Amino acid sequence: MRVLDQAIKLNKTKLWTNYISANALNPLSFGLQLARNIAGGGDVAAAKLTTAQLRVQRLAIEDAMRAAIMQHVTNYEAAQLHERTARGKLQSHAQLIELSEVSYRRGDSTTEAMIPLWQTREDLKAEILSAESDERRAVALLREVVEPTRTPQPAQAKKP
Repeated sequence: MRVLDQAIKLNKTKLWTNYISANALNPLSFGLQLARNIAGGGDVAAAKLTTAQLRVQRLAIEDAMRAAIMQHVTNYEAAQLHERTARGKLQSHAQLIELSEVSYRRGDSTTEAMIPLWQTREDLKAEILSAESDERRAVALLREVVEPTRTPQPAQAKKP
């Protein structure tokens, strides 16, 4: 983005130099080039076209960034919903296990009946961990889009 902004700014500031031809040896050519530039053609038109193309590229990048941000936010919200749902299921399942364990301790239930309940509890815990991991991944991807890594700027010579 920064590079495109700098290129657009440079094209705008250098636009006036396109009115003057570098071919000063031939006065007729110089006059025709100057007239064509003033009339809206030649190098001036090419520079304006380049600036317009850079602006279009910038807008395309902005649109892509917006789409990526929307996608990552949606993924984050979906992961949050998945986590809340899994936590609710785990809470309900924990109550079922408590009731079943009371029956199990009294001898009214078997180990074979309890194993699937315990396994479901572990599956729900794993589902919660997976949803939390998805949340962290969505946040990391969102950060990559919003806070791009900065390339180190070349060191400038200090003025004495």
